[in-house]
Amino acid sequence: MNHFQENDTIVAIATPRGVGGIAVVRVSGVDALKIISEITRSDWKKNIESHKAKLTELYSPKDEIIDQALVLPLLGKTSYTGEDTVEIFCHGGSIVPQGVVSACVDYGA
Repeated sequence: MNHFQENDTIVAIATPRGVGGIAVVRVSGVDALKIISEITRSDWKKNIESHKAKLTELYSPKDEIIDQALVLPLLGKTSYTGEDTVEIFCHGGSIVPQGVVSACVDYGA
């Protein structure tokens, strides 16, 4: 049984778990920019430039800082999937990347 819909926004860790100093978390789908606006506390729909990274803090829904990370938007047809995608380059290990994924899920991924 498939619980996913075609227009769902997904999030996943894209690097091996616990191996490197940097981890990549990808958010992809129709709500990717909304979710990134929530987790960074900034409006990514205004003044956004595709393929231009921004250093920013990442926040949990409880307003706690998860990490400081580079956030790279890849918009629409310029992304590999053809939909809005955001790559988050955060600190590695397992705790921080999982915290980023959990926050993205809490925000709607």
